[in-house]
Amino acid sequence: MEPWDIVFFKRLESKLHTFTANAVATPYIIKFEKPEDFLEYVKSIKKRDTVSDRFKVLEQEAHIDPTFGRYCVRLFLKSEDHAAPNVDAPILILEIHDLTCVHPDTPDWVISVGYSERYEPGRGNAELNQVGEQFLKSLQFMPIE
Repeated sequence: MEPWDIVFFKRLESKLHTFTANAVATPYIIKFEKPEDFLEYVKSIKKRDTVSDRFKVLEQEAHIDPTFGRYCVRLFLKSEDHAAPNVDAPILILEIHDLTCVHPDTPDWVISVGYSERYEPGRGNAELNQVGEQFLKSLQFMPIE
């Protein structure tokens, strides 16, 4: 079975400032013995996604977040983006906020919801962070058929 994903974009005034929200449902064959095992797995996957000459990681925080179940990980990643596509800027800041959970009723699916903001250094928007947090809090698990 293939992953399902959806991405939302918010139109902003500058090409140098972007905001997206996404949700991904991915079938998994890996089983995790403990929530801490899942935490380490999520951290390794997210770190792998940012290993390149393009990104320089500035901050990374990850912890188990039991809001939606035992196997949920909340992650924050802040990095410098040295080669953002379609823009003429030497460095942009990329902040990623992510919540990744093993589906509580269907444990062979992992659900990830998140949002990101890319901006010129010093020009982030706290209001967008509030919008993103509302998006994360709206997560509801339903049966997958």
